[in-house]
Amino acid sequence: MQRIFHEDIGYLLKMSDLWKTRKPPAPLKWDEVISRDEQQPNPKLSKEMQVWTVKQCLTVFEESLNKLSERYKVQKTLYQMHKVII
Repeated sequence: MQRIFHEDIGYLLKMSDLWKTRKPPAPLKWDEVISRDEQQPNPKLSKEMQVWTVKQCLTVFEESLNKLSERYKVQKTLYQMHKVII
């Protein structure tokens, strides 16, 4: 995660041509974002209407990557098993 949200963004920031007409992104340090205190959700809004914090977005992104990684490992194993059978 550190690579995606900090190192890669830092690399892109060095490409000054990209930011002539747009606002440059701000690199995020994973540990700092995860350790932040969260704002309390607005109780007047339903769960579906809540605006996620950066921490919530990163947490869901990490969980999704982990699930995809596991799915890939299973598919790769099944493919290799199938390949051996044939």
